[in-house]
Amino acid sequence: MVLLWLCWGSSFPAMRVMVKTLPPLLASGAIFLVAGGVLAAARPAWLRELSRRQVAVAAGTGTCLLGAQGTIAVAMRHVTAGSAALLVAAIPLWIVVLRAFLGDRPSGASLARLLIGFAGVLVVLVAGSTGDQGWSAWSLAVVAASIAWAAGTLWTSRTAPPPAPRSSPTPPLTPSSPEAPAGTTPPSTA
Repeated sequence: MVLLWLCWGSSFPAMRVMVKTLPPLLASGAIFLVAGGVLAAARPAWLRELSRRQVAVAAGTGTCLLGAQGTIAVAMRHVTAGSAALLVAAIPLWIVVLRAFLGDRPSGASLARLLIGFAGVLVVLVAGSTGDQGWSAWSLAVVAASIAWAAGTLWTSRTAPPPAPRSSPTPPLTPSSPEAPAGTTPPSTA
């Protein structure tokens, strides 16, 4: 969890520095291009096993995420890193809203958590919007980018997964395997 906090927490200040020194869209595109190249080099067999549908889904999802990332990068010239990070951190909330829009209605408890989550985001943003750093069209662009990011995430979760890797780095830990923890018994066949 600490690693996640460090990576997520440092990405927006780093992006803020990036957009002050480089063209935002060019820099964001270069990041995605390098990441895609690293993934392709690390798992070239996966690329050969992808179906046309999986390639289309990956392209669509990538477009949603790159568009969202590019929009956020451009907006970060006008929005603080903290506000942008908070607006983007609401992506899970937007996923619930989009799922509800598609007919997957949340339970009453989920709806209550959703409202509390959005209220928390609003309270922090309003409390931090003193002076000239209030809501602007750029803040709304970050919100729109967050919704696009959520849509790409939701689209990916509702489509066929990529092919499974040929081998796993960890052995299966079933009770009958030699790697099973001591004291476990094989499952009954009754």
